[in-house]
Amino acid sequence: ALKQSKKTGLGVISLFDEDKWNNNLSFDMSILDMKAELCSAIEKGEFIPYFQPVYSIDGIVELSGFETLARWEHPEKGLLGPTYFVPYAEHIGLVNEIDCCMIRRALESIQKTSKPLYFSANGSSNLLQKQDAVDIIKRNLEQARAEDYRSLVIEITESILIEDLNIVEKNLGKLRDIGIRIFLDDFGTGYSSLQYIHSLPLDCIKLDRTFIQNVFNSDKEARMLRTIIDMANVLNLDTIAEGIETADQLEWLKKAGCKKGQGFYFSAPVRWNDAEQLVANLND
Repeated sequence: ALKQSKKTGLGVISLFDEDKWNNNLSFDMSILDMKAELCSAIEKGEFIPYFQPVYSIDGIVELSGFETLARWEHPEKGLLGPTYFVPYAEHIGLVNEIDCCMIRRALESIQKTSKPLYFSANGSSNLLQKQDAVDIIKRNLEQARAEDYRSLVIEITESILIEDLNIVEKNLGKLRDIGIRIFLDDFGTGYSSLQYIHSLPLDCIKLDRTFIQNVFNSDKEARMLRTIIDMANVLNLDTIAEGIETADQLEWLKKAGCKKGQGFYFSAPVRWNDAEQLVANLND
């Protein structure tokens, strides 16, 4: 209930209802059973990375990097997206382990390509609120023998900043000091996004897909999106538009000055062998 209130915003009161919570989850089992299954899945390596390509669009459209997304290869239920397991993992406190797993997979992928691409992974509140968060990430970098730390990007969402901004801000500053870049995901959906642009060591803001979906349906949202892009450019922040689905949306974003984009217009998230083919085609 506390976490839900913090995510929703100031002045919100939430009441915890155990029956409602269990009914909203996707597995018909107790929390203890689910914890055991998640722990087993982490140990067995059942969480695998999918990669969604991100393209530069402020000139020649060209592959720029990949967002690393977690999928669960469940032995009985098949391939599961994050909505099926992240709520459990957050509730139980295991989302940190899944995030670290995806960071390791992103680093492994960095080592497989000599092209100047980046790979991003999520940084959850469980991870970034730890006092030793930077040490954890540095150990993963060292184990992967990563040479260029700028190839790794940590994506954060506003919800993790609401919970303990001071600790997160310090950890992000330390990560940026060693070359890791920081992207703010889903920008524009929270109640204090401008505060974070002012106070956090950000390299890029990712424009929430709802803006892109409504760019031709709402003049107000189109003006707001253009204003955000202009502001980011003035502040020397990169911009990535999420959820691009049509050529018209892409053309509008290019004219508005957006730097990069991702979405089903370019590609759905894919396994590494398909991502590797995209890398191989780069500059061919």
